[in-house]
Amino acid sequence: MRKRLEAQGFTGLDEGHLSDLAPWVRVVSATFTGWIAVGTLLESPLVLFACAPLAFLGVVLPWHPLDSIYQHGFRRMIDSPAMPPTSSQRRWAYAIVTVWLLAAGFAFARDARIVGWILGGALAIAEAVHATTLFCVLSYCFSWARRLPTSTSDR
Repeated sequence: MRKRLEAQGFTGLDEGHLSDLAPWVRVVSATFTGWIAVGTLLESPLVLFACAPLAFLGVVLPWHPLDSIYQHGFRRMIDSPAMPPTSSQRRWAYAIVTVWLLAAGFAFARDARIVGWILGGALAIAEAVHATTLFCVLSYCFSWARRLPTSTSDR
């Protein structure tokens, strides 16, 4: 669990804090999974477009709006420390999800059903994997890309 959460930018936290955060991170992903799955199953650009601003808020705000439920409610009930601000890994993932949602929505809007199903289905699967295992493909890719050499002199 620790390595998967640290890959998402939850670093410098003790085991207790990570244990408190893990279920909430799953809830956020499960919420997106449900919304994306419904939008894809209904072939609804409107549902997918409606989800995109929520994902985008994770890019521009210090905490994702769904994290605020944890911050201002749930954590007080379990007497847990605050969630750290959204990391660069999570911001990048939310940015990619925003674009991905818009692309799937536009595919359905343009009657490119197969493309919409591929985009929406793949995103729903990626979010479901994150919700069930805490492995975030997009955060992993971000961390992997940051370790690549930036020029030939770095090799």
